[in-house]
Amino acid sequence: MKRIFTPLFLAIFCGLFIFIITSVFIYLYYPLELKTYDLRIFLRTKKLPFDNIVIVDIDDYSIQKLGRFRNWPRWYYASVVDYLTEEKVKMIGIDMLFVQPDTISHSLINIYQEKKEKEVKEELQKRGIRANSKEIIDIVLKNLGFDEELKTSIKKSRRVVLPLAIIKSSDVKEGDLKSARKFSYKFSYKIRSYLPQGDGIAAPTKTLIEGVKDIGVVNTDSDIDGLIRKIPLFYKYRNETYPSFSFIIFLHSLRLDAKKIKIIPNKYVSIGKYRIPVDKEVRMLINFLGRPFSFRYISFYDVLTKRVGSGFFKGKIVLIGSSAVALSDLKPTPVSRNLMPGAEIHANGLYTLMNKGFINYPGIPVTLLLILTLSIITSYLASKLKPWLSLILIIIVFIGFLFTCDILFDIKNIWLEIIRPSYALVFTYLVAIGYRYAISERSKRELRKMFDRYVSKEVVEKIISNPLQLKLGGERIDITVLFSDIRGFTSMSESMQPEAVVSILNDYLTTMTDIILGCGGTIDKFIGDAIMAVFGAPVPYEDHTYRAAKAAVEMRKALKKLWEKWEMEGKHTFDIGIGISSGEAIVGNIGSERRTEYTAIGDIVNLGARIEPLNKEFNTHILITESVYERIASKVETIEIGEIHVRGKKQKVRLYELTGIKEE
Repeated sequence: MKRIFTPLFLAIFCGLFIFIITSVFIYLYYPLELKTYDLRIFLRTKKLPFDNIVIVDIDDYSIQKLGRFRNWPRWYYASVVDYLTEEKVKMIGIDMLFVQPDTISHSLINIYQEKKEKEVKEELQKRGIRANSKEIIDIVLKNLGFDEELKTSIKKSRRVVLPLAIIKSSDVKEGDLKSARKFSYKFSYKIRSYLPQGDGIAAPTKTLIEGVKDIGVVNTDSDIDGLIRKIPLFYKYRNETYPSFSFIIFLHSLRLDAKKIKIIPNKYVSIGKYRIPVDKEVRMLINFLGRPFSFRYISFYDVLTKRVGSGFFKGKIVLIGSSAVALSDLKPTPVSRNLMPGAEIHANGLYTLMNKGFINYPGIPVTLLLILTLSIITSYLASKLKPWLSLILIIIVFIGFLFTCDILFDIKNIWLEIIRPSYALVFTYLVAIGYRYAISERSKRELRKMFDRYVSKEVVEKIISNPLQLKLGGERIDITVLFSDIRGFTSMSESMQPEAVVSILNDYLTTMTDIILGCGGTIDKFIGDAIMAVFGAPVPYEDHTYRAAKAAVEMRKALKKLWEKWEMEGKHTFDIGIGISSGEAIVGNIGSERRTEYTAIGDIVNLGARIEPLNKEFNTHILITESVYERIASKVETIEIGEIHVRGKKQKVRLYELTGIKEE
């Protein structure tokens, strides 16, 4: 259960950690996520119909032909509106603010009255006209504009939408606000509290607003990186709510009833068959058609001079705007390094609305589920597989995730987050690998602690480098076991002080242990004064039988040196008997769930333990079985004892006394 739940716990912890941190510190991921959105927009292949939207462009060519833009009379616009109306366009949106009357400013009128009054008065007298020269100047100058002509054209067309600007950074008020208020929408205070708002407003003049179909806000809000990706569907100015420029054109183009609009911030705006996904501020993601100038552009001058084929505009939505750099209506978007004309941004918003090309941004539950899913997959792969293999598979999973996100965006217009799930994937992998490394190091320490006292350091390192050889529950392998016991230890210990017994026993066991470990053996256990050693496990040696025999001979030699030491120290001496047996046995971690012990069990272990006491009977020091003899006969010196009845064995066992190792 622990092996299952540990990776799951790590995954949930890492996923929630990334989600919470990035939710609190949005700048850690959101700017990067916006860039992934830009890339998906750039890479997308699916295009929706867009031929029904045309931009009449006040371009550099038009300014070159018609002169300085600020000097253009509004008669130009009136003429273009009349022509488009005759061509039976569906809707006309003019993306140019008309907040001042089309006439000479009051300051210039005052200057004319001051500087030219005398000349005008003299001219009137010459002609015999009796009139007030100041009034004549005022009447003439104020009627130089073409607002009435443009108003007539707009009113006659009955399909013109004029722009309205909500100004955030200033409380300036321009245009006819009273007339503009008639076009505002009534929403509850709760709904209005979510909408973007401004302290200032710029509306069309009273003359022009009288004949319009509607007005719409032309503001475009940029994201935190300065790029425009969304269009607010509504804007708030004080207690009034105005629709966006593209949204109101959309409503009138499809003749949708604005009274049936339903707004649920951070979810959708619904009207008729349309359900538009929006964010908390009721902003819609723009499904950009492509780079700047992807829509059909027609020069304003060509339309004014009627140099466009008859019938071209029929049934189309026409937006009048400017791509001229001098007019400063170029804005940054995610689809190009070049700036996009404001009119084309509105065209893209309209294109999104008309084609239901809405981009869905899944909510928090979907994002959290995505993060946790990737975290769980990563955690299990990193925990269960080899690091290099898990890394390869995780990279494959990540690439598949990226492809899935791109395909869903391209085909289904679903914007799945990439950055936060990617953070979670990388963080989970690092934590899982780190945890695995920590557990591995702890296991190595436990193995080192377990075997360090019983095997040589070299053997310990081999075990740690390949711990799988320590098969839990044991495995059947070929080994050699060595049993050593002190003769007469019980009677000797009765005649000595306990401290002296411990001292002499420690000298003996330390020396014998060093020899066994030096020959590649493993101290299985100490049984009082007896030693059980295993050769060939846990690290296998092909010559494990020879190693055991060599250890036994060296143990005898070392004991003789200990005798000399003990005699000089006035201590007791003793002799030992050794029994060696070879064959298959079960070796491994054997015991209960609460305590296990690395040991060997089997017939050859029992045999080794039972032939060791026979040394006393035959007055020998090292006895080996026939299986041991057959394996190392050419390398050792032996004396045959013969076939002997061994307790617990039905058949006789042939034994040999090991007397030495042949010199190579």
